[in-house]
Amino acid sequence: MPPTEQTISAPHKPIGILGLSGIVGGIILACLKALRWSHGVVTAEVVGYAVGGILLPFLIAYAIAGRIKIRDWNKVGIWFLVLSFVFYLISHGT
Repeated sequence: MPPTEQTISAPHKPIGILGLSGIVGGIILACLKALRWSHGVVTAEVVGYAVGGILLPFLIAYAIAGRIKIRDWNKVGIWFLVLSFVFYLISHGT
């Protein structure tokens, strides 16, 4: 039996201050967007809206820069912040 090939992934970089601040900033923007949508009233629906506002840009950012071959959490944080800001601006008119 031939030996099985193992894929070697690039070593991932630990998250730095830039990536961490990007993730925290994206979460804050999603929460602000949800609070603006509800006119400042916190309900279960607003929490769900905020969670959706966090998950959508995070999954896109992870697909861009978090794959196993790349795995750079700093880039994920930056992409997450940029996408959260774009989604915040898009929803700002509603």
